[in-house]
Amino acid sequence: MHKRLRYETSVRQGGQLNILVLGGTGFLGAQVVQQCVALGHNVSVFSRGLFAESPGYRLAGMATLKHVQHFYGDRNKGIDALKVLDDCWDVCIDLCGYTAPQVRESTTWLRDKVRHYIYISAVRAFLPSPEHMINESSERYSPIDENITRVDNETYGPLKAACESIVHEVFEGRNTILRPQVMVGPNDLSGRMTYWLLRAKNQPVMLPGDGDDFLQVVDVTDVASFIVRVSENRYLGEFNLAGHKISWRAFSQLLGIQHGVWVNNQIIKNAGLTFRELPLFRPRGSNEASYMNISHDKAVSCGFRISEMSDTISRIMDWIGHTDITKMIPDDIQYEQLSPEAEAQLIREQLF
Repeated sequence: MHKRLRYETSVRQGGQLNILVLGGTGFLGAQVVQQCVALGHNVSVFSRGLFAESPGYRLAGMATLKHVQHFYGDRNKGIDALKVLDDCWDVCIDLCGYTAPQVRESTTWLRDKVRHYIYISAVRAFLPSPEHMINESSERYSPIDENITRVDNETYGPLKAACESIVHEVFEGRNTILRPQVMVGPNDLSGRMTYWLLRAKNQPVMLPGDGDDFLQVVDVTDVASFIVRVSENRYLGEFNLAGHKISWRAFSQLLGIQHGVWVNNQIIKNAGLTFRELPLFRPRGSNEASYMNISHDKAVSCGFRISEMSDTISRIMDWIGHTDITKMIPDDIQYEQLSPEAEAQLIREQLF
């Protein structure tokens, strides 16, 4: 009761929100915190890493850091790690809830300290639907057993579905579920978009499929802006966040590729290649292609703004021009991706 009374007597001043961000130092988190601070909100960040050393904030400069309160802890260590969060907030933005225990403990601890809980899920919470566009009403995975904490390609979707169910249960009537698609933009260390931007300089360039498969990603800045909008307007419910869907042929044109060789899907399949070796490529008709066919209509109706792919590519290219990508993209990711030698071999198979 003491905490609830504390919350009810906290008053926002001049439209400012007191915002708690769980995991605010990564790719999306840095964008969210920067935008919140720029709009004059009071921001607290809970993370296990050193805030000032995260990639996003090395670029942001110290101006943002001076306006952020920092709490350090590892939510994997249980509810005791969350006890430093002994305050009250208008909004909690949960960016790093991947397993049921993490989300169960954070929602339980914050239930009477937070008015509005925003959980960042993923479109992978939905069951594959190769024949139909996925929207907010599409069927989700059944929540996975809460004792399973292994995060991999097989468990990721069911884990997200379980976390969503917990948020709905604990913050009933005062939560928002946001499901971003594959996010891209400057400072993205996943190597997914940068792979193609760098390979585009090759002559010739191996291109997957026949050009008619689809690519759909979302700009991280757009996602962050909508998260802030949801916070300020207290939009409740579920929203899928996806960019414009384009063909791989159109994508190759945006990359400026003039000497590309389309390698058919059968050759790619025979070589055992997946979206790990060929980032972002999901051949049409496959289960994975389901996640390149996401409706964003509901979010757009609430003010979600979508950048043109050409603008996103321009921002990433500008970042690449000022960054040593080979030192920033983790070695294990670079090792997974298709090597130039393997690329050349696929081109030979297609041509000869």
